[in-house]
Amino acid sequence: FTNFQRSRSLCRTALLPSQARYDGIITGTGEKADYIAAGRAAYKDEGYDVKNMPDSQPDDDSTEPILVYNIKNSRDQCEKAKIDFKDSFFVRYEDHWTTMTLPNDAEAAYYNQEWLGEKLVMMCTLTMDWGRLSADYVEIPEMVNFTDTDAASAEYGITVNGEKTTNITHVIDGCYLLRKGEGEAGYFFEPRDGRFEIRFRVPREGQLYLSSTVLL
Repeated sequence: FTNFQRSRSLCRTALLPSQARYDGIITGTGEKADYIAAGRAAYKDEGYDVKNMPDSQPDDDSTEPILVYNIKNSRDQCEKAKIDFKDSFFVRYEDHWTTMTLPNDAEAAYYNQEWLGEKLVMMCTLTMDWGRLSADYVEIPEMVNFTDTDAASAEYGITVNGEKTTNITHVIDGCYLLRKGEGEAGYFFEPRDGRFEIRFRVPREGQLYLSSTVLL
């Protein structure tokens, strides 16, 4: 509870509005959008249209989760950035293992990575309208292999700096804290050279619609 209230957190979110998105920090491009008014910015599109995705990369474990436009809303709806867009990071079954590193260079420069000690890791999936999940929607509990604790041999799951997630704790709808062991210590992950390398592999055909990853 103290960590939720007082820790210096870092949140990588695909959701808009987000100043980190507008400043190109999430993607690491550093390209800033000009502010207009009333929360709107002359935002340049980032990511992929869900109907025009890149080819899968099953033999490249360094492939990152793919930033994808909102499933239903097209950027064509508004000349400038619409206030709310439920974009997400796709972790696809066909990519096999994918890797997300927190913080990236842009995040490290912006947030000052010196404060990054051991952290809780919370992940949230995209909230679908009226709670209607499509057949390809993989939920976070499906990603946790509760029996195979060996990260090196795991066929699917989530690892943080080589440590396998063996359990989770529900926080709020779609959001879970990752756990690597029992007791309070099981919630905390150590950084490696100031970074957290998070690897994913989806257990079935479909994708994890990841909206946000938070270090607390």
